[in-house]
Amino acid sequence: MAKPRQFTLSPSSTQIIKIRRQLIKWYEKQKRHLPWRAIAPNQPNPYHVLVSEAMLQQTQVATVVPYFQRFT
Repeated sequence: MAKPRQFTLSPSSTQIIKIRRQLIKWYEKQKRHLPWRAIAPNQPNPYHVLVSEAMLQQTQVATVVPYFQRFT
């Protein structure tokens, strides 16, 4: 009797690396410039991130930006 084929549902390390690179490339092309994101690379202000997360709960980004700028 033939052994049943096993299908793997998890991606290989190579596939994960490829997906990560594609996501980063997509993000760099599509990202929005928002006031709470880091001005210096990889240096976001933790307080600004926390405030923006609270403000963004069930609120659109376009509505939050002016309030965030006035608040900070």
